[in-house]
Amino acid sequence: MLDYYLDNIALYPFAYVPDLFLLIAVVSGLVNIRYLNQQTRWLLWLVMLSTVIELIMLHYASNYENNHYLINLTSLVETVCLSVIYGLEIENKASRRWIIIGLAGYLITFFYAYKWTQIAEYMIGVQRLLMIFFVILHFQYLLNNMRVPNLLAYTMFWVSAGVMLYASGTLFIFLFVHKTLNNPLPDSDFTWYLGFTRVFTCLFYTIIATSFWLRRREARQTLNSYPSSSEII
Repeated sequence: MLDYYLDNIALYPFAYVPDLFLLIAVVSGLVNIRYLNQQTRWLLWLVMLSTVIELIMLHYASNYENNHYLINLTSLVETVCLSVIYGLEIENKASRRWIIIGLAGYLITFFYAYKWTQIAEYMIGVQRLLMIFFVILHFQYLLNNMRVPNLLAYTMFWVSAGVMLYASGTLFIFLFVHKTLNNPLPDSDFTWYLGFTRVFTCLFYTIIATSFWLRRREARQTLNSYPSSSEII
């Protein structure tokens, strides 16, 4: 039974490279799960749910069935999880209101533009813009509060950097994906489009995997900063 899946992976090996990085991110999160806070636990939910969707996509691809609608579902998972993550991270009522408004606007677009047989390009374009907006809100919050002594060692800074890189790097490719997929292109051009997207996806999952280890370091430093019982006495 596994032969169908293995044959498909062997036939299109580079198509599954991002899935390998996604799996590494899941393993990284599970290894460090006891050190995760609410934000990074939702980040773990993001990569786990994305893994489930990717496995279903592999099943459909191996049976030569249309799986484009699953890319739309991945967009939904990413947007909802990131909305919760930034809603928990940003302790500012006005920013949280904008996050809720942005999520509501995305959900309206999702239900309006959702397609079962095609990638809903405008919906994913809205998602990418919303992700960039969340990152801007987060960076603004960090600059205004100045609570983080070292940004380069702060987990959520790197999460935001990964989200920004992923969203900005794939925005225009997905925005015009309908035209790309429905117009004949030379194989080299089409491969370039897909490869470009995969590179940014791999970078995104790599940063997420690294973020779980950074969170482990943060949690340990927090524990070490508390005085021991003997010192209190």
